[in-house]
Amino acid sequence: MPIYTMQNPAALPRLSNESRDHDGGSRTVLWHVAWPQGELSIQRYRNVHATFLKRSLPMCSTQGTAKPTILIENERVRVTEWRFSKRGDNTGWHRHEYDYVVVPLFTGTLEINVGDKFPVLAEMVNGVPYYREIGVEHDVINGNDFECAFVEIELLEDREP
Repeated sequence: MPIYTMQNPAALPRLSNESRDHDGGSRTVLWHVAWPQGELSIQRYRNVHATFLKRSLPMCSTQGTAKPTILIENERVRVTEWRFSKRGDNTGWHRHEYDYVVVPLFTGTLEINVGDKFPVLAEMVNGVPYYREIGVEHDVINGNDFECAFVEIELLEDREP
């Protein structure tokens, strides 16, 4: 039985590249692997690659186990450090009321529960930020065997038209 690794994604069996609409964008399944323990799907959605690990997630609540520490809060921004002490710690289900930037303080993986049965695996690189717009709903879960943290910067002012 061949072993597929992320170091050699070209070796993964390809599915047909059929796109389907999803929230106004197109999603293309690039690779899909099934084995007795689960399935792995690598997809491109709006030119962003995402890895979906098909294993069930427990239902999450709004009460998370990760520790938020507000570092700065004023009329323009709120800066919060989120600290996850162990694998499985989570933020709790929440909806972002503002645009925001996240700066990981580690290199590793976060599991993002977006309400589907299976998590999205997000690869983080220490110090490399990413931006998301208002309205994102999810639960962020530590997918590592070590403590990890990130800084979230919420942009509280409305955008100029």
